[in-house]
Amino acid sequence: MRRGAEALSKFSDGLTSALTSFKESAGSESSLGRHALGRPSFSGTGIPFSEADDLQGQYGRVHDSLMHMSQTLGLHIEALQLAAQAADATYNGSEDEVRRRFWEIKTQIDEEYQKMHPKEHEQPRKDTRQHTDDKASGVSSS
Repeated sequence: MRRGAEALSKFSDGLTSALTSFKESAGSESSLGRHALGRPSFSGTGIPFSEADDLQGQYGRVHDSLMHMSQTLGLHIEALQLAAQAADATYNGSEDEVRRRFWEIKTQIDEEYQKMHPKEHEQPRKDTRQHTDDKASGVSSS
C-alpha cells in the first residue's frame, strides 16, 4: 500500500471523480427521480385493475429503495472525500466546519436508513413472562 501525501492526493482525486461521475450518471438521485411512475402508467386512469395496483405498488417500493441507495451512496462518497481532504491537510476550512459537515452527512444517512427500515428502530418489548423451570428459562444447573 502506498503511503504519503501523493497516495492520499490520488485517493482524494479518485473520490472527486467518482462523485462527479455518479452525479452525472443514470444512477444519480436526480436521474432516478425522473423515473417515478404513477398508477395511470400501468392501466390507464380510473380503470379497476388490481394487478396494476399491485405492480405499481411494487414499482414504487423498488423506486424508493433505489432513490435511498443513490442518495446514501452520494453522501458516503462525499464523507470519504471530506475525510481524505482533512487527512491531507489541504482542506481550507476549519476543523469545526469539517466536523459539522460530517455530522450533517451522518444525520442525513441515519434519517434515510430510518425511512427505509422503520421497524428496526422500534424498541423491543420487554419480556415480562415469569419462568419457574430452569430448563424453560435457559439456565443450566451444572
